[in-house]
Amino acid sequence: MTLVTEIISTSDEFNLLENEWEDLLVHSCQPSFFLSFHWLNTWWKFYASETDTLNIIILRNDDQIVAILPIYFNDKKIHYIGTNDVEHDEVCTEYIDIICRKGIETEVLLILEDELATLITSNKELILTNYLEHSLIYKLINNNLTRHWNIQQKSGVRYFCKLPHSIDNYHNSLSKSFTKKMKRVTKKFVEKLEGDIDKTTKTQDIEKNFSILDHLHSAHWQSKNKDGAFTSARFKNFHISLCKHLHKKDKLTLWILNSTNTPLAVIYCIDYLDTRYFYQAGINTEFKPNISPGNILHLYAIEDAIKNKKILQYDFMKGESSNSYKQMFTNQSSNMYNAHIFKKKIHNISKLFFWQLKNIRDFIK
Repeated sequence: MTLVTEIISTSDEFNLLENEWEDLLVHSCQPSFFLSFHWLNTWWKFYASETDTLNIIILRNDDQIVAILPIYFNDKKIHYIGTNDVEHDEVCTEYIDIICRKGIETEVLLILEDELATLITSNKELILTNYLEHSLIYKLINNNLTRHWNIQQKSGVRYFCKLPHSIDNYHNSLSKSFTKKMKRVTKKFVEKLEGDIDKTTKTQDIEKNFSILDHLHSAHWQSKNKDGAFTSARFKNFHISLCKHLHKKDKLTLWILNSTNTPLAVIYCIDYLDTRYFYQAGINTEFKPNISPGNILHLYAIEDAIKNKKILQYDFMKGESSNSYKQMFTNQSSNMYNAHIFKKKIHNISKLFFWQLKNIRDFIK
């Protein structure tokens, strides 16, 4: 097999890749919605700055795309598309990876090792965030890019649940105390609080329901004297655009838990292939009595996925390494990592010490 490298450096070229990109992703090693053309292309349209330069690495075999590494440059930094250094309005692109057709991983890693090594040698720093321990990115960093300084740190844990064929089997997989509690609060929600779930079924309702998510999520963070992600207009506009696209594809779950027309919780999930990804929630923490509205919505979304039959897992995405509420619902987990890779050079020693100290501080926390 002869693989030919191609670099996509303009938005117009990027826009033309949709069909080939999606076909490859479906047949790739670890497909994820966060590797999809629409997620990454929409991010580029909303988040790319004037100083950002596309450098998507494409590998072809007989004119067919067989691998993609979607990266871009910002000054002397190499980022994965969908990620940047601005934390307050980041969109949380997780499970970044090399999109690679199954069976040719070894050949692809060798070529990408040379491509990235050349970039790093030219004094560019490679910054990768939220990749999984079984990903091709992980193998590339730990097996191939070893000639450079590599600061890798655990960024969190992915929590997900392999869904059984029946709702009863799922409930039986949970702890008895948790199941008992959820039956009690769900009964109270339905019978005493006149609760109901409003599903977003019309495109014209997306902005209205998303604003409820915005309000509840922001109120929670403001109560802690912090700014939530929804304070960023760019973040909101990105997701409203994305939600409209998902709704057209019947891939959007944007549901509101109400009690006598008072919103108690909103859940925002994305369906892609056989997975329902829980992306964001907003909870009314002031409502009394406390009936764990977020947990009620999660159970409802999981039960709906089981009924769907095509959804085989519910993915909570990244959480804390311990004491995460996500552990109550799930039976699978996987470590996630960040990495900073740069050239072994005297003037980079201070950078090496900085990241090592940061790792120590994060570990102590």
